[in-house]
Amino acid sequence: MMRHNGFSLIEVMVVISIIGILSSFAIPAYQSYVSKSRMSEIVLLTNELTKKSQLYYTLNRRWPLEPEFQAYANVTRTTYSNDIIEQTNVHGNRVQVLPRTSAFGHRSWIVYTLTDNGGSITGSYCDPSAPTAAELAKYLPDGEC
Repeated sequence: MMRHNGFSLIEVMVVISIIGILSSFAIPAYQSYVSKSRMSEIVLLTNELTKKSQLYYTLNRRWPLEPEFQAYANVTRTTYSNDIIEQTNVHGNRVQVLPRTSAFGHRSWIVYTLTDNGGSITGSYCDPSAPTAAELAKYLPDGEC
C-alpha cells in the first residue's frame, strides 16, 4: 500500500484561495484603521491649536493673523512636524494642518473653522468652503460632520 506524503495540488490551491479571500477583506479594513489613527493625531493637534486660538480671541476680541499667533503661542509652521504632519497654520478663525502623507487620497490642508456664536466659540471640520470636507468626513470621529 502506498503512503500519502504531503498535500495534493488541489488542497494547496484551496488553502491559497481561502487566504486570498480573507485578505481581500482584511487589507482594506487595516488601511482604514491606519487612516483613522492618522486623523486622530491631526485632530489632537488641531484641538491644541484651537485652544490657543480661542484664548487669543478671548483676550484680544479678534482672531489672530498667522504672525501674531506664532509669536503669541511660540510656534512656527513646522513646530509640530512629524511623520504624519508637515506643517500647521492658524490664520483668522481657521486652524489648518497639512498632512505629510497621502493617506487620505489627497494632499491638501485639513481645515478646522472656528465661529463665535455670541460668547460661545464652536468649531467644525465640515466647512463647506474647505476643499477636503467631503473626503475627510469618513476619517473624522463620529459626530464631527
